[in-house]
Amino acid sequence: MAVNSMTKWKCKDVETPGEPGRIRKRLFVDLENEDKTSLEQSPPSKKPKLDADQAEQEPLLRENLGRNWYLVIAEFQGETKVHLRVYEEREEDETLYPTKKGISLDLEKWKKLTELYSEEIDDAIERHEAEMPVSYKKHLGENFYVTVETGFSLVNVRKWWMPPNEKDIVPTRRGAALTFDEWEELKCLIPRVEEKIGDQIRSVEYCENSESHQNQMGSLQCPRCNPNEYTKNTY
Repeated sequence: MAVNSMTKWKCKDVETPGEPGRIRKRLFVDLENEDKTSLEQSPPSKKPKLDADQAEQEPLLRENLGRNWYLVIAEFQGETKVHLRVYEEREEDETLYPTKKGISLDLEKWKKLTELYSEEIDDAIERHEAEMPVSYKKHLGENFYVTVETGFSLVNVRKWWMPPNEKDIVPTRRGAALTFDEWEELKCLIPRVEEKIGDQIRSVEYCENSESHQNQMGSLQCPRCNPNEYTKNTY
């Protein structure tokens, strides 16, 4: 299409939203009509991209544990999980959104954490506060562990992994390190969790108590109870 030779044009850069200085596109603008028509409407601000564990609609429960840590119950693809996750506040509207910092537990891991090992964790905290040596570590399933260690006033719920060609598993960045006060707050919220999903929790059976685990081979071949050896044997 022919361009009117009398029209005055200028080059105008459009920056990427949220990234000043990064040019998304370059436009040639009619100076005479620039104020009459909108060049381009700014796209709506996007929410931070979440991973599969964080994808949630309306949480069944969201309660603050302290600092920015929240206990959240959410359903995703038909499975109910309990999240220990950091939430941050959006500047534009002051609403909260979940970050990638945290961990999600299926109901068996949650039940072990709050029922099976709760008293042991409390005992480890008492020893820590009495300045006694503490090296507490319990397996929640797969490569998830809860630990309380000398020198750290934290209940650490974390995913671990086995590096290639190594014999010992190591902690990953995926986890929740709760202060002792936050752990107490978490325990206080257990009745709230029961109100929301108590029937589901009560129906959960520990993997190691299942019929398939009544012999040693059943446990060794279980991806939840013996994940690292199971992974080796599948290759």
